[in-house]
Amino acid sequence: MIGHQVFNYLSSFEDYMVHNISYRKKLNKDTVLVDATKREVLIKVIKDYQPDYVINCIGLLIKDSEEDLKKAIYLNSLLPHLLSTLCQE
Repeated sequence: MIGHQVFNYLSSFEDYMVHNISYRKKLNKDTVLVDATKREVLIKVIKDYQPDYVINCIGLLIKDSEEDLKKAIYLNSLLPHLLSTLCQE
């Protein structure tokens, strides 16, 4: 999906040290697999990295949203606010 493309694009620049977190597919040996619905695990990973920037490419598309509305609301609506709060800290 788009997260993989963003990671590959930013990794092509030597100016950036890019880390990636993925749900189920490793992009390279350093990929950290995390279920973003596991809030405390995700927070710990982000705090451990202490990134200068966070690019959120997580989201459920329409079909998956219809199948799990609660998960869609969390990932598409609440998670961006959580990430924003983490970044402000």
